[in-house]
Amino acid sequence: MNTVPCPIFSGALRHPQAVALVTAGRQWTYRQLDATVAEIAGQLARLGLRRGDTLALHLPNDWQHAVLLPALLRLGVRIVETNLRLPPAAVAAQLRAIHLSRVVVTGQPKLPGVRLLTLRDIFAPARPAPSRRRKISLHAPAVLLFTSASTGAAKAAVLSFGNLYYSAVGSNRNIALRRGDRWQLSLPLYHVSGLGVLLRAWLAGAAVTMPEPGESPAKAIACLKTTHVSLVPTQLRRMLRNRPGRAQLRRLQAVLVGGAAIDPHLLQAAYAAGIRVLPTYGMTEMASQVCTLSPHAPADKRFTSGRTLPFRMVKVAADGEILVRGQARFLGYLVRGRLQRLPPARWFATGDIGTLDAQGYLTVHGRKDNQFISGGENIQPEEIEHALLALPGITAAVVVPRPDPEFGARPVALLRGTRRISKQRLCAMLRRRLPAYKVPVDFLPWPKKAPVTLKISRPFFAAQAVKPCAARRR
Repeated sequence: MNTVPCPIFSGALRHPQAVALVTAGRQWTYRQLDATVAEIAGQLARLGLRRGDTLALHLPNDWQHAVLLPALLRLGVRIVETNLRLPPAAVAAQLRAIHLSRVVVTGQPKLPGVRLLTLRDIFAPARPAPSRRRKISLHAPAVLLFTSASTGAAKAAVLSFGNLYYSAVGSNRNIALRRGDRWQLSLPLYHVSGLGVLLRAWLAGAAVTMPEPGESPAKAIACLKTTHVSLVPTQLRRMLRNRPGRAQLRRLQAVLVGGAAIDPHLLQAAYAAGIRVLPTYGMTEMASQVCTLSPHAPADKRFTSGRTLPFRMVKVAADGEILVRGQARFLGYLVRGRLQRLPPARWFATGDIGTLDAQGYLTVHGRKDNQFISGGENIQPEEIEHALLALPGITAAVVVPRPDPEFGARPVALLRGTRRISKQRLCAMLRRRLPAYKVPVDFLPWPKKAPVTLKISRPFFAAQAVKPCAARRR
């Protein structure tokens, strides 16, 4: 099988009156959404876009963005999703690095060296002949996403539609969706987890709900009658802090949580509140989820990331690194404008450390490149962060190494919400949970200019941890 029908077109044939997309002011049935996608694909063709071309999208989460994606896929135009949180100069540099000069924008951002195509150009009042292309290639490069760069420079990962398709099909076998279900898009479309929401819902004949810009997930759940949601741990933690957030989460059929290391204490708080939380482990290079907890998993597995989903394979190397492959695995990285393809059967080293139990449940311990040695002992920062977040009053924690002439490195914690807790008290509380060598030697306040991203930028925090030492030496 080399092609599959566009999921929206298939939905329009099977259940034309079912709801496919919902915003605060409007909703589209599958028949209406298919007509809109065909019309926009025709407009894109009129603007000169052809199969094999590449176009970047620098757009917020809105209905126009959601319509553009299937329209471009039907035309066979490769899509590059860019991060709206990055400074314009950084976005322009990424696009130049992959030799791309055309980008769709809203407003007039300063992106030097690239040709801007506005939404007004595409969603013009003129109605060109709708495109008749309804099938999408499974194997050709379809979407380029820049990895989250939590430990260094972002890489340009190239996914086929087949990668996204099999990822969504496998996910739907674990969390069954039906017509009438509504999965909320609370994650950006420049992250693979956001794209996964669209594919999962549309392949199942369910609907995607799109919150207004800046609207809280809890308010959107109530207003848009959401039934399922994907969150990162930070979003879940924020919603658990207030009664309305907890109330809205309790009424959902499933709350998928991933995108970063998940604190077991956060999961325990969610379970105690009666929320159907399903931890998941995934990455850009695997088109979103790799393992996910089943809604029917036994209670003693609730703090794992679940089992391997269909169309993926997972094993753990001798050194503890998680290796993955399968039909959801990406094609390769774009290097100097050329795709460096990985052989289909090759295992991909994730850089994550984990264990698989006898029943096939995966527990992720942290990033291999976050681990450091202190006085001959291995330290996994995520373990210390989880212990810190279990303490009263701490709302955010990052642990990084600080160079030390005697031990090589010592752990330092940067914390939010500890103004009334002394260093001595923090150390005393942590020693009840951790061996002495894992207790941070310093506790610093959360930086005021910390980047706001879905994943922590550890290089930024590591630089902050070294500053106090440099200041003392002066």
